[in-house]
Amino acid sequence: HVGSFVEGRAHGPGFYFTAAGSAVHGSWLQNLRVGDFLALSLRGELWHEHYDQLGKRVKRRRAAGEPPASAKCATCGFRFHEAYRHQYACRRHKAVWLEDKADADGCRGIWSCCGEKSFAALGCEFLAHVAA
Repeated sequence: HVGSFVEGRAHGPGFYFTAAGSAVHGSWLQNLRVGDFLALSLRGELWHEHYDQLGKRVKRRRAAGEPPASAKCATCGFRFHEAYRHQYACRRHKAVWLEDKADADGCRGIWSCCGEKSFAALGCEFLAHVAA
């Protein structure tokens, strides 16, 4: 989520991007989508959606026109839409994964840049996506 938070919950206008490449733009109230949203699917389908005060989608219709499909990021491998590329969209580690040599199955280690102990951890450096 790119936008404001109140007590750890999305609150106010913002964008939400999924790793699969879809994006939604609208306003949240205590982590619930409320009011009108614009949703862009992985395949580039554009939708107008409306949510009630409880966060339930009550209306959805396809928008006119077809935006381009998502692209794959050369840095992180996630999919993204060019229209929603921003400086915090992509994450990578700034240094290397140091494998624990005492671990027989090779699963344990640490990222030398941030101390994360999971190889699958999202990166500690934020940047814009780069189309592959």
